[in-house]
Amino acid sequence: MSLNKVKYCRKCGNIISEGVKFCRHCGALQNNQSKSPSISDSQPSKKNTK
Repeated sequence: MSLNKVKYCRKCGNIISEGVKFCRHCGALQNNQSKSPSISDSQPSKKNTK
């Protein structure tokens, strides 16, 4: 009996099996990186330049 590792969809956040190319819930393409997205990765930081 093998256990599949799980991860979360990068778009909708639902649990998906590791290694899948598309989320079965929302259909979003998964790039199969081991790193989960974070707010700092998806949005540029706003620094005060004054």
